[in-house]
Amino acid sequence: MLMKNCIIRLFFFFILQHSVFSQVDSIPEPYRRFMQEEKVGIVLYGKGNYEAAIIQFEKTQLLSDSLEKFLPTSLDTLKKWDLSIAPYRKLNLLNNINACKAQLGRFDESFSILVNDIIPLARELSSPNLFPFLNNAGSSYNDIGQLDKASIYLNEALVVFQHKKQKKLNDTLNYANVVSNLGYNHEKRSQMLEALPFYQEALYLRRQQKDVARLGIALMRLGNAYFLNGRMDSAYLLLKESLAIADTNKTWREHADWGITTHYMGEYFEKIGQIDSANVYFQKAFDFQKKQYGLAHNRTLRSTMMSGLTLASLQQFDQSSERLHLFNSARNDYNNSNFAFLTDAEREPYLQNVQYQFNIIQSVGLQKKQADALSDIMFENALLYKGILLQQNRLSTEALKNRTDSTTIRQLQERERLKKIIDREETRPLSMRSSKYDSLNQVLLKIESSLFNDNKLTEKQTQLFTAQQAQKLLKPTDALVEFVHFMAKDSQVWYGAYVLRPYFDRPQWVLLFKENLLDSILYRNRDAEQMVAALYRGTRGIKPVSSTLKTNLYDLIWSPLDTFLKGAKQVYYAPSGLLHRVAMESIPLRKGGVLSDSFNLAYISSSRSLLTFNQLNSKMKWADAVIFGDIDYNKEGIKSIAKDNLAMRSPAPKRSNRETWTHLDATKQEAEVINAILKKAHIATTVLTQNAASEESFKALGSGLPSPSIIHLATHGYFFNQNTDASDTTENNTFIQSSQPLIRSGLILAGGNKTWQGKIPDEGHEDGILTAYEISHLNLENTQLAVLSACETGLGDIRGSEGVFGLQRAFKMAGVRYLLVSLWKIPDAPTAELMQLFYQNLTTDNNVRQAFQNARKVMRLHYPNTPLNWAGFVLME
Repeated sequence: MLMKNCIIRLFFFFILQHSVFSQVDSIPEPYRRFMQEEKVGIVLYGKGNYEAAIIQFEKTQLLSDSLEKFLPTSLDTLKKWDLSIAPYRKLNLLNNINACKAQLGRFDESFSILVNDIIPLARELSSPNLFPFLNNAGSSYNDIGQLDKASIYLNEALVVFQHKKQKKLNDTLNYANVVSNLGYNHEKRSQMLEALPFYQEALYLRRQQKDVARLGIALMRLGNAYFLNGRMDSAYLLLKESLAIADTNKTWREHADWGITTHYMGEYFEKIGQIDSANVYFQKAFDFQKKQYGLAHNRTLRSTMMSGLTLASLQQFDQSSERLHLFNSARNDYNNSNFAFLTDAEREPYLQNVQYQFNIIQSVGLQKKQADALSDIMFENALLYKGILLQQNRLSTEALKNRTDSTTIRQLQERERLKKIIDREETRPLSMRSSKYDSLNQVLLKIESSLFNDNKLTEKQTQLFTAQQAQKLLKPTDALVEFVHFMAKDSQVWYGAYVLRPYFDRPQWVLLFKENLLDSILYRNRDAEQMVAALYRGTRGIKPVSSTLKTNLYDLIWSPLDTFLKGAKQVYYAPSGLLHRVAMESIPLRKGGVLSDSFNLAYISSSRSLLTFNQLNSKMKWADAVIFGDIDYNKEGIKSIAKDNLAMRSPAPKRSNRETWTHLDATKQEAEVINAILKKAHIATTVLTQNAASEESFKALGSGLPSPSIIHLATHGYFFNQNTDASDTTENNTFIQSSQPLIRSGLILAGGNKTWQGKIPDEGHEDGILTAYEISHLNLENTQLAVLSACETGLGDIRGSEGVFGLQRAFKMAGVRYLLVSLWKIPDAPTAELMQLFYQNLTTDNNVRQAFQNARKVMRLHYPNTPLNWAGFVLME
């Protein structure tokens, strides 16, 4: 549906011009030449030669600028000519160029023209032509998943239509377009019942208008809506009627939407199990749309993928592999083109819009024969999506910082200033937010849109990584395990893993389990201490308690991989979904001991991160460190409530306004010991305690001077999931109730109790609650290691293929390389002991992974039956 109304308008303008000027004998020759040049562009467009059409329209635009001196001054004549008036002529040419760029999939340029040039000019002219342009904007935003923006433009188009005093035929045609696009908006939201009335009205209008191409589109849209609502017979009849029009009508057979109708018929046959017929239709759709749009276009991508999958179902694996590799490559090109001009806030809904493609290709893993033949394509596809938002954020930020022009520097400074204000407002209860909050967000969005558009990040930001590239990084005794989770057609979420060794001919795919099974194991015991004891109590000579469960973690996750891991010493693993909440290294083995006794395990974000940043080497050099500990959460003198061995760096207090964050006595000694160890190793240190361990102090890191090599935070941490019941918590606590997951995760610093109780922070001071949202906006690129010696710092909302949205993501966005975080509440004194061992090892050989592994081994010897004291910490890269 993208930009089809723009196309219709393009031809309408040309016909209108031609009919008007053919009746006027006194048209100046320069204007006649302008009309002829414009006609050449329209003909090129009609033939699908969009690049040449853009060049022609731009040439015509230059001619248009020189016409004014040749035009009559009579107002009556100008009115009769209509589009001879300069602003209308400009509007027409911009629309022509916009339509071409949209068809080429150059949406960064197309959106810029449409939203920044065409619509403002139409508004300024109070133009009757505003109506279709608003519809075009809504259609475009629909297609990239910006559904709220799409709805705004489409509903404004309806308002404009209702206010028009005279409704011509073309108006009602465009009205039907808007109605259809509103149906599509609901369809994209999976609100199919809401979509049906819009599609039904659109079809009724199209039948009245008797326009063949538009009728074909309306039949196709309603037919697909019936298909998605399970009304298969009705769907088939409408799609069949739509395609039958092409038998007698060349216009519809050559129309852009004929290809998508053919694709939908393929989906119908695939759904009812007639794979041969489905393959025929998908192949037709692929051939047509490849010719019409090229490969890197949403429509072609869908048909490329489905054609490849039906070939796999027919066990034509060579052809299937070729087609699906083509899909991966074209999808990557499409992402590169479109991620470049989207802001960070816009990228997530864009990716959610194409998540179903990831799910469909990974679902090949449910069929063993197909998975064995196509595992390299599936692995390639997994890397295409997994962690792409985080990587794009880092690459875009880096590219922007490398810009030296004064305009970009000023915009970046203003962006930073606005983010600081908005950060503060985000953590205030809704009732206490500034009245300027919404307008500040709008200003920030405009600045970011300008930065991303002007930055011209259209060059390759990512590349399509393959298994062969990953294998080149591995030593003979190395292994790479890439976990994935995906939703199958039956809405069941499955987990699987790709195992890669340097000598494998392709990744080995292992289908593991359904998510509900892992979920039941992890949350069988809501109390963290009981859960840890049940799942992780297992050292040499002691049977793990988890063996009493129907399925334990080892049998569920790692046992199926054993065949492919024989002889491996170093295993890099990238979790997915709920596996982010499993302490892999501490999983008990059947024979006793834990998984880290069998392998040197390295927790990575994804294979994509290894290939992008090549971070296999964990040897580091340390220049300086900043240590936070012994923090006064009240800013009125330390008052210890619990003894060292009982105090927990625990989840947030819930019941009463009087209940607040308690002082952690062991963090004083922890900070002092770490300071002494680092100083002995000639590493410059800064220790911030009591009131000095403030949010202001943390936010100063990386501001002006490079951030320190090491940041150590010994404090309380918190995380609330989306389903947290806030009814029994401190009233109006934004840190619990926020819809933003990076607000619902954070660390408590000096004075944080005042804010937590709902009181207003002192004027001119931060609130003492360092949210993940605030951390994500800092510059910590010089920091190689951040140790979050607090509870639940590794948790957060799990979102699709992007992983955990919480503190760990925030520190990655800020640029930190290694993170030491916890998965549950942790005892105060044993945590301090673990940290002392870790830093002693770290300053001995500077190997981060080995230092942590050795420290954990010693803790296991000290606390063989208490995994709560050591198993919860994980080191991620």
